[in-house]
Amino acid sequence: MTDEKNNINPEDKAKGEDEVREQTQSKSKLQPQTSNIEPQTENMEMHKHLHHVTHKKKWGEYFLEFLMLFLAVFLGFLAENVREHQVEHQREKQYIQSLIADLKSDQQVLAQHILHVKTGI
Repeated sequence: MTDEKNNINPEDKAKGEDEVREQTQSKSKLQPQTSNIEPQTENMEMHKHLHHVTHKKKWGEYFLEFLMLFLAVFLGFLAENVREHQVEHQREKQYIQSLIADLKSDQQVLAQHILHVKTGI
C-alpha cells in the first residue's frame, strides 16, 4: 500500500516520522523551547519620554538642568584649584630644597674666599 498523494510506503512513512521525532527530541535537549505565550499589554503603563519632541518642559526641569550644569562646572573648578594647590605646594618644596643647597654651596665658597683673603695667598 502506498500513499496516493506522496507515493510513500506507510512503513517508510512511519520510519520517517520516528526519525523526525528523534531529531526534534535531540534538538529540544540542545535548544530551549519557545513558547507562543502572547505578552499581556493591556495593563502595561506607558510613560512619556522626557526628551520627546512634543514634550514641553516645566520651569522646574529648566531649574534642575541649570543646577546640575552649574554644580558640574563649579565642582570641576574646585577640583582644578585643589590640584593646582597640590602642584604649587610640591614646587614650593623643591624650591626650598634648591635654596638650601645653594646657600650651603655659597657658604663654602665664601669660607674659602675669606680664608684666602686672610692668608694673603
